[in-house]
Amino acid sequence: MAEGLPERRLRLRDVEVYNRIPGTSQSSLEETHFYVRLTKEGEPAIIVQDGSFWTDGGELLAGEIPQWFWDSAKNISEEKRRLVGLVLPEERKEEPQALEPDPLAELLRDEEPALPED
Repeated sequence: MAEGLPERRLRLRDVEVYNRIPGTSQSSLEETHFYVRLTKEGEPAIIVQDGSFWTDGGELLAGEIPQWFWDSAKNISEEKRRLVGLVLPEERKEEPQALEPDPLAELLRDEEPALPED
């Protein structure tokens, strides 16, 4: 792991991280790592936490997320999805597509400008 970067791991025991306020008996909430766990019969569960996808065993999922997951994720409230860092495919901002060059503009650009006749 690169130095200075936070450790990337599934944190089911550290969903809320509190620190004691020095000189008091009070604690303050320092971090949250909320998660959702979705299952489908016959399929391995998928956990989403801090915008990453994990297996029940704590392995980071790489590659395509199955369609059943996205179908179930649509039933999660927008607020909860925001808390766990889950963005539905239809909510993702697409990169602007490069426009195809206009053939007429290309032709006009290549022509010499017409000079007014005297």
